[in-house]
Amino acid sequence: MSILKVKNLFKSYGKIEVLKNFSLDIDSTEFVSLLGPSGCGKTTVLKIISGFISPDKGTVFIEDIDVSNTPPEKRNTAMCFQSYALFPHLTVEDNIKFGLYEKKIPKNKSKDLFEEAIEHLSLSQELGKYPNELSGGQQQRVALGRALVTRPKIILFDEPLSNLDAILRGTVRNEIKRIQSEFKLTAIYVTHDQSEALSISDRVLLMKEGEINQIDTPEKIYDNPISYFSASFVGISNIHHFKNPKKLENNFIEVDTNVGKLKLFYKNNLTDKNIYVSWRPEKAEVGEQRENTLFGRIKSIAFQGAFTELEVAIKNIKIKIITQKRGFKINEEIKFGIKPENLLVLEQS
Repeated sequence: MSILKVKNLFKSYGKIEVLKNFSLDIDSTEFVSLLGPSGCGKTTVLKIISGFISPDKGTVFIEDIDVSNTPPEKRNTAMCFQSYALFPHLTVEDNIKFGLYEKKIPKNKSKDLFEEAIEHLSLSQELGKYPNELSGGQQQRVALGRALVTRPKIILFDEPLSNLDAILRGTVRNEIKRIQSEFKLTAIYVTHDQSEALSISDRVLLMKEGEINQIDTPEKIYDNPISYFSASFVGISNIHHFKNPKKLENNFIEVDTNVGKLKLFYKNNLTDKNIYVSWRPEKAEVGEQRENTLFGRIKSIAFQGAFTELEVAIKNIKIKIITQKRGFKINEEIKFGIKPENLLVLEQS
């Protein structure tokens, strides 16, 4: 059941069009990440949903109620900002209780909500401290507590981990997912970090230039990118321009690429947009291969413990290979193959 419906949003700043006919439905308790490069419009979507800015056109529905002209404090949403936005002159306890005061929740109920929030966030020992006495991870948990304590229907995250170091990011990211699940919240999470989006989301919405480029589960976004943009932005892909597609039996085609002829499975009709084929580096099978066998020369080797990352040159074209095999040498010639089912035709730009 949809809890949030965003329909036909347009937003421009001067001559810069930030959102172009943007629409989205999100189900109750779903965790959706908006992923994309800086300037693609993801934070603008978040601010329109929260009510901090108004769209030029379009509507926002929360639980089938049009809230497009409703101020932020009267929408059943809460925002966790990138900067935490804690009040420096208030203690942890008063920062968390601020939303309860603002919404004039009765004391008996607010007491229960507050105690449950600090228990889930492990902040009971920090209540008398001020923000400048806390670590970055603790400040993030306080900001999360302030958002959670009023039990919003939708919680919005604007790159909440960008100010934390890599180790702490992983810990707080897991906490956010745990709390969202335990409180049965609907979450919309803005990030430009693909590892964050893939690891915590039910669906990932990949944005490009104010529009949705692809929206799907993390697994399908990674395994089946539909566009050059999604294949190159999420994970590592080897992408080849192709020409002269030739139809074979059983929905297979053969195409000419800059690394040689490749056979792949493709049951749709080819259009003038179908000019690229892609494959993930870990899909390469180093050694014997009956179909799509390629030869290249190793230009760099990066041992990563569980796997080895190779840069291989084929006809002056550099590609990436990830393999669990070891013992390679620079300038060594290797043979590898890619199964036809692991090659994808990209259907969009």
